[in-house]
Amino acid sequence: MQLGLDLPLDEYAFSRALTQLINRNKTPDAYIRITVSAIGASMGMERPRQIPMQVVAFCRPFAGKPAKWYSHGAKLIVAESVIADQPRLATIKSTNYLSKMMARREADAAGAADALLTDGRGHVLECSAANLFVVRSGRLYT
Repeated sequence: MQLGLDLPLDEYAFSRALTQLINRNKTPDAYIRITVSAIGASMGMERPRQIPMQVVAFCRPFAGKPAKWYSHGAKLIVAESVIADQPRLATIKSTNYLSKMMARREADAAGAADALLTDGRGHVLECSAANLFVVRSGRLYT
């Protein structure tokens, strides 16, 4: 079961809002961060049945990465100090970046571009910051 949040925008309105954000900021190549959260605070773990949601998005120009990474790849490490979230939580993109921050520090210390995070069985789940794509037998996976 996912979080069951009701988004305040439909797909069309959301797409239009992101296009306006990019155009107003004159950033055709942009890094965009989108956060969906509840309006108002609650105490403890209780959540009212009907709670208004808000969408906040910001963008900044995307400068790209070093050209060598595109032509020859980038150095990655497998993070040793962290195990990625439990499988049920791994499918939810949240604002809890603690495990990613720890893996990122590990990658920086090793002179790597990023760190791979694994589950308890050693299966790769994601990177600390980058999107991970794999091509296997002509199929693209992410």
